[in-house]
Amino acid sequence: IKRKMEISSPSVPGAMAMLAQFVADTTRLPLPPEVARKAAFCVLDALGLGILARQEKTVLAVNSLTGPVSAGSSPDAGLARRWTDGARVGVADAVTANAVAVHAQFHDDTDYSSWTHPGSLIVSVALSLGESVNAPLSSVLRAVAIGYNAIEWLGARDEVARGLKRMMREELAERVETAFDEEYMWPLGLSVLLLVAAVVLVVVKPF
Repeated sequence: IKRKMEISSPSVPGAMAMLAQFVADTTRLPLPPEVARKAAFCVLDALGLGILARQEKTVLAVNSLTGPVSAGSSPDAGLARRWTDGARVGVADAVTANAVAVHAQFHDDTDYSSWTHPGSLIVSVALSLGESVNAPLSSVLRAVAIGYNAIEWLGARDEVARGLKRMMREELAERVETAFDEEYMWPLGLSVLLLVAAVVLVVVKPF
């Protein structure tokens, strides 16, 4: 899912301004049918993976920390469903539980530019937040498409991820204990998660 942004790699401070302009422009443009179909496929893929992992220990552990909300709660209370069991929880809890479920078996998709798994990062935010504000499916699919494009661009053809990896290895070299040097992906992932949340808040509105 791509729409070219006219910049080869992110720079500071211009990167955020260009990304914001891209989001604003794309929000006003018609979503091409082929892009909508691909976004729908990404949503179905993430949903399927989340449901498939419903008995994973990590998923059950996270679910135990995200308590369901009473069915009598107001529909405007910012609630969304955990995909593994259908329980209605706060939208932040739903995003967390659904993201963990999608990634639990390491079958989710991979973006090689950013070295991330956008299915867990992007779809869980777009769909859960979209549900919480009763957004139309077309707006959710648009948010997914924008999120996938943004996360790839932020990776700058894997330059950002490689830089984070070098930083992590240098830090680990100064320590006695060992850890996954692949943890470099999480700062980038968290940044994009927050970015997409902001994107969806702007984009996902009933027509």
